[in-house]
Amino acid sequence: MSKAKKLLLLFGDIVSLYASLALTLVIRYQEGFSHAWKGHVVPFSVIFLIWLFIFYVTDLYRQQTLRNTADLLKKVAGATIVSAALSMAAFYIFFSFFELTPKTNLLIFTGVFLCLSYGLRFFMLKAFTGTAIRVVFVGSSPLLRETVFYLKNNPHAGYAVARWIDLPSDGAEEIAEAVEKERAELIVIQEEHVKDLNLFPVLYQLLSSNTGFMNFLDFYETVFEKVPVSEVEKYWLIENIPSRLPTYDIAQRALDFLAALFLIIILSPIGILVSFLILVTSGFPVIYSQKRIGKNDILFTIYKFRTMGKDAEKNGPLYAQTNDPRLTHLGKVLRHTHLDEIPQLINIIKSDIAFVGPRPERPNFVEQFKTSIPYYNIRHLVKPGLTGWAQINYRYTNESVEETKEKLSYDVFYIKHRSIALNILIILKTLRRIFISAK
Repeated sequence: MSKAKKLLLLFGDIVSLYASLALTLVIRYQEGFSHAWKGHVVPFSVIFLIWLFIFYVTDLYRQQTLRNTADLLKKVAGATIVSAALSMAAFYIFFSFFELTPKTNLLIFTGVFLCLSYGLRFFMLKAFTGTAIRVVFVGSSPLLRETVFYLKNNPHAGYAVARWIDLPSDGAEEIAEAVEKERAELIVIQEEHVKDLNLFPVLYQLLSSNTGFMNFLDFYETVFEKVPVSEVEKYWLIENIPSRLPTYDIAQRALDFLAALFLIIILSPIGILVSFLILVTSGFPVIYSQKRIGKNDILFTIYKFRTMGKDAEKNGPLYAQTNDPRLTHLGKVLRHTHLDEIPQLINIIKSDIAFVGPRPERPNFVEQFKTSIPYYNIRHLVKPGLTGWAQINYRYTNESVEETKEKLSYDVFYIKHRSIALNILIILKTLRRIFISAK
């Protein structure tokens, strides 16, 4: 989903929150509405931040949520109930700040907002489908073909396939004819055709007809929030991937260090308990260390609580698996809750890894991927991370080279767009996956 549509949804939710509060106070107080509004608007404005946060981490600002009305209702209802429960807790715990304990008002507000928020998304689902941007696609790559089929089956994405010109037989004239006949608003064109000088004159004339142009790589990135690595060329990487962001690097390192130090102190009792349980159930060693490849291909040692049997890799290293039979009973719990990751806070303190970045891989796998996956080494431009864009959008495990390719497309997207704001959003999504459920 484009940023404009996400912002539109966010703005709609903000309006719905205040409209719900107003309707609630009208229902409860009628003539005393003005006085009630003054007493409620500031405390509820603070609480609204909780609602927007919950709606974000439950993916209600992503196009995937708008696939169908049944799933949409479940998502909105679930997020609304969680938000209401947290709001009630906040009103009681911080009563001295809010000076409100609005049980009945909050109940009415929750019901009104559920209706308005669902109605907003239902309307936008229909609007995105009914007012979808009509697109003429030009190209023949397998990925472009997949994108065309995806959009035909997912009209909620906001783009309608007006025509797909696989191989232009009449050059630019065929494209111009398709734009006019199909009333297309956008031409998405594959890179090789952008460079075709025979197409340029007619394509240039189309600029005056209010028809937009978009490189297929940029279009794919907008729709799927990942970079199609199989389609990019070397010059694209040079133009789009920043190798250094000095201000960001300094700020992020400071935040990583302080946050890791704080968490080590806070989580130390849990760490001691986990160490004791591992020792009792399967003996030493408690900490499992392993060599990984970090930024600029530098080798480092990563630390985790041991989750597998002592002889788990006696026949050599293997990919992590979804239901890995090498896990101990306690190890399954530690993996599921991610408590096995606690010792990696030491790696963050040492600056081996960051909180957010591509997942660090083992040297033997890296050598394999370098030869089988184009541009794989670009993920080593930044520090690896405890969590990352690929982990929250795809999956934790790597069970094949193809899955590693898919995760690389998310890693490259992250490296291109990395920022403190994006890191915070990734951490919030990670917390949601841990405490709520994986998608």
